[in-house]
Amino acid sequence: MVERTATIESGWDALARGVDVARRPGPFALSAEGALEQLAASAGLTVTERAEAVTAWEYADDETALRGLLAPGPAVRAIETAGEEAVRAGILEALAPFRTREGVYRLENTFVYVVAGG
Repeated sequence: MVERTATIESGWDALARGVDVARRPGPFALSAEGALEQLAASAGLTVTERAEAVTAWEYADDETALRGLLAPGPAVRAIETAGEEAVRAGILEALAPFRTREGVYRLENTFVYVVAGG
């Protein structure tokens, strides 16, 4: 699983090429360890719970996967920077290890969230 996780991270890195993710707000801005807790504290909230939600994304084929993964902001920025053809190829390359025998892509994702209150 570690190898596959690294592959997906590499795929997202490919999407973010040319974008200094650490300095821009966006979908990755809160992914650093402790970032959610820091955000809650800066709003005067106290974190009462930190948890993870595991989800699976499934895409029936290449076009469905590309349609879903090219929609978010980092993909748009990557296309502006590297061109759509290069980004499409990079996504499909990063997804290859997650393709099942049936041709479906299955990505298991873990999302971290916090519950906080004032």
